[in-house]
Amino acid sequence: MRADIRTGADAKVRRTQPNWMLECIKGGIPMSQLPLTPAADASFKEKSRHTWELRRAWQRKTGRQIERLTPPGYYDKIVERRRLAKQARGASLTRRHLAEAIEVPVDTATTSIQAMLHEH
Repeated sequence: MRADIRTGADAKVRRTQPNWMLECIKGGIPMSQLPLTPAADASFKEKSRHTWELRRAWQRKTGRQIERLTPPGYYDKIVERRRLAKQARGASLTRRHLAEAIEVPVDTATTSIQAMLHEH
């Protein structure tokens, strides 16, 4: 198996998915015992099912546990970052609107409109 996913250490960052067909062959599983490859136009669900069958076959043959590709809490951190970024964007928009409102006071706008009306 690839060196970057063979360490046995807890995952800290997202790692790449190995080629499970190749790993099964390297693990000593004969091609005749591997599940049939889905057609090229097969659905994503069928292809995913095939990948999981290969993973299980590799795990049974080698007796090794497949490590997680993503560390625990990986997606929670991403969702939290997105939420904070969205809040920051919203806060900056609010500040900009407030700044625009403060730059042109209502009294000044009303006075200039009244001055234009008196000219006519």
